[in-house]
Amino acid sequence: MSILKGKTINDISSNNYRPRIKWINSTKEFVVSVLDMYMKDGSFFNTYISEEDLYRLINADKGVKYGFWFNEDDEKGELDDDTYLGISYIQARYYLSISVLKEAKRLWKRTGRNGQAWLVLKKRVPKGGRLKGTGINKNFENLSDDEQERLKSLAENYEKIKINCYAKDWVNEYVELERDMAIYNHTKFIGKKACIQKFTAERKKYLEETPAEEIRKRAKMY
Repeated sequence: MSILKGKTINDISSNNYRPRIKWINSTKEFVVSVLDMYMKDGSFFNTYISEEDLYRLINADKGVKYGFWFNEDDEKGELDDDTYLGISYIQARYYLSISVLKEAKRLWKRTGRNGQAWLVLKKRVPKGGRLKGTGINKNFENLSDDEQERLKSLAENYEKIKINCYAKDWVNEYVELERDMAIYNHTKFIGKKACIQKFTAERKKYLEETPAEEIRKRAKMY
């Protein structure tokens, strides 16, 4: 990875900053909340960045680990300074990977075309460290602030996500949703097999009670 100004600035007031990302399917790009690297007062803004640009920045970041190097111009491409330095700051302190991009797209699918759910990025764990709440006892209160915010976002969109799962026959998405909600609601997850059985029964009821035109419309939304 290039030695970036955005990765060496330590005097930014960022205590209230929680970087997040959202996929915009209509324009095939991501929205990322980035710090204003020039104001240094903790202010941030949403910047739009293409999937191609984010993949390039992520691959450049991986280069340090695997022994190859991007110069700054090749890494930056046509990005403006604000976006480039803002993303670089995130990469140095938070997890931003290909899997995160896929999860952002997945979250968009869960909430539908007009979904407003953001994916909050997790802070990097120091070598040998461990994120709060990643042990066996995953009580909601013991989770990191970022993970709590992610689950709250899912809970707020729970009904919409369920309907999307029924209409699109997304059983795996439904299982993951119920697993997350068990943590959020302080209940025991019923298990994958029982969850699939529950999904089958609920989806059957949904298909029987919902007008066919509404189902087709929702199924074609994305």
